Amino acid sequence: MSVTDRMSAAIGRPVARLTPAMVQDNGLAVAVVALGAVLLLVGGMAFFVNPKIGAAALGLPVAPLFLLYPAHAMLLLIGVMPFDNVAALLPDRTLSLTRLLGLAVIGGWAVWVLANRTRVRLSAPGILLGAYVGFAMLSYFWTQNQDAAAPQLQTLVQLFLLYVMSANLMTHLPTLERTANVLIVSTALLGLLVIWQLPGGGGGERGTFTYGDQSFNPNYLAAALVLPAVMAAALGRSRGAFGWWRLAALLPIGAGILASGSRGGIVGFVAGVVFLVVARPQLGVRALGGLLILATAAPLIMPATMLDHLIARFSTAGSDRLSGRLDIWKVAFAMISAHPFQGTGFAGFEGTFYEYMSTAGIDPMFAIMHFRGNRAAHNVYLSTLAELGIFGFGLLLAAFAAHGLQTFRAWRLHRRWGDPRVAALALGLCCTFVSVLVFGNTIDLMTRKEPWVVLGMMQGLILATEAPGQGALRR
Repeated sequence: MSVTDRMSAAIGRPVARLTPAMVQDNGLAVAVVALGAVLLLVGGMAFFVNPKIGAAALGLPVAPLFLLYPAHAMLLLIGVMPFDNVAALLPDRTLSLTRLLGLAVIGGWAVWVLANRTRVRLSAPGILLGAYVGFAMLSYFWTQNQDAAAPQLQTLVQLFLLYVMSANLMTHLPTLERTANVLIVSTALLGLLVIWQLPGGGGGERGTFTYGDQSFNPNYLAAALVLPAVMAAALGRSRGAFGWWRLAALLPIGAGILASGSRGGIVGFVAGVVFLVVARPQLGVRALGGLLILATAAPLIMPATMLDHLIARFSTAGSDRLSGRLDIWKVAFAMISAHPFQGTGFAGFEGTFYEYMSTAGIDPMFAIMHFRGNRAAHNVYLSTLAELGIFGFGLLLAAFAAHGLQTFRAWRLHRRWGDPRVAALALGLCCTFVSVLVFGNTIDLMTRKEPWVVLGMMQGLILATEAPGQGALRR
């Protein structure tokens, strides 16, 4: 069997399942039914107090399915992920529906792995990313604010577990395709809701989505929209009568990105499409055609004041110093100069920011307006350098490079000699990854779930396309 045949066989290999026969013990079945009935009653009552808490409780009776079909349970998590910012279950936002569901899905997958004695695999990209997470945890011992670091490290570990689960469940081609499709559909729904809530009279300068008393920050709204938008553009048409649906979904998602007014989001989206144009000119031209249609229709969708504000944000990018980011980055460089090797410790940027603000030579007006409160770095790379030093920064860059290069190699190999569906997914992930790299320059993107899922999809594709005994892909 040739190397290409072995790769095709590997990527088409179905995921093993824990069969229902393994849980047919009569006593256990009665207990499960009784527990489900109680949860159904409690969930119905909770729904009248808080719809999201009720939805979480009502969903608990289906939790056993997470043990039997973890790949399908993961799709449920992917489907609600774009709405993470408006899914808080508690007033202090310490618990959200997506976090609760994520813990249940990861826990179900862990039980499934143990029951099936399935090997959890990671190749070089995943190992490097794990080393970055491990070094971040080690920095807890020298961080200047351990109280702030502890919850953020907990979140980082959960995101890495999400990555590991995604990588191991997505070594199956149909699962990869379904995951991409579910993410695009749910994000298109978010884009439609953003358009629906646009102020008719031009009351707001930037679009958002509000549910109850919770709203998206416009920049994080863009973070939820950009990556699925690039993936939709790169995957393009599918087979069948409705094969154009991804390009159609791109329109509401793109409109939501424009409405958010996020300059970094728009630039990140354009960067992904530009990479698509370079890699696949014919497909890229189609995507650009859709963007041209969107740009033409924008004045009909967005209030005039909002569109004027968007144009003004780009034209005044220099005068407003990228909304103060240039001053924040000056302080970041001062922090890096003081702690080049060890860093301030993970999650130490906000607490250490004001120690260096007075000596960084920043704009006086910015200093007066931001002399207290927490300051995010708004840059993945500078925050990593400031918090984890050169070594932690090198681990993150090495992990990024390994994911990008090996996914790009998979695309080149399958584009010429392999499965065209694999090539399409690999290219879509490469374009989306370019958006992650570019957008990460203006926002703390690695605190979001979407980039970790994208990286997990890339690792899953790499694992699936590795020939048995051959190691990483080689041309």
